[in-house]
Amino acid sequence: MAERTTPQDSGHSPNPETVLLELHRLVAIFLSSKSFAQLRTGIGESWEPIEALQACEEGEITRILLTVAITFRIIDNRKRDHVPPSRSCGTLLKNLKYPAISTPLTVREACNKILHADAIRGDLDDTADGQVYLNPVIYLYGPQQPVQWKVTLNIIDFAKEYVSIVSFH
Repeated sequence: MAERTTPQDSGHSPNPETVLLELHRLVAIFLSSKSFAQLRTGIGESWEPIEALQACEEGEITRILLTVAITFRIIDNRKRDHVPPSRSCGTLLKNLKYPAISTPLTVREACNKILHADAIRGDLDDTADGQVYLNPVIYLYGPQQPVQWKVTLNIIDFAKEYVSIVSFH
């Protein structure tokens, strides 16, 4: 059997349009969360159709974050010399024992932490009616032996910086 030569002989070829669509979905989930919450009428008293729609948010956020993080790392590893330095998209506490010592979070480091996180938490708020919604910030936690780190990731800044860094044209 002969080995087939393909255009992907140089490795994976991320599809730029797919990445932009995923980032759009990620931002849209967070920006629409409050609007969805305002449509809910009950507070756990009965089945709520809008709440059922929002139940998919967590899984989609995780899927999208993993997809874009992996894609960025592939692009970054290939074009490391051509990837411009990024502005901060959050903060990194390298050691939770010293919470006053934080550093700005680059997109590259954010992607690393997304891939290595063992806990992810949303930033929640309530509407005037007491309905919970997601703010566009997430908290990632994980180990880097022998300490635990924490990332505060601003989703909007992450998406904007990601698109600014990775040339899609």
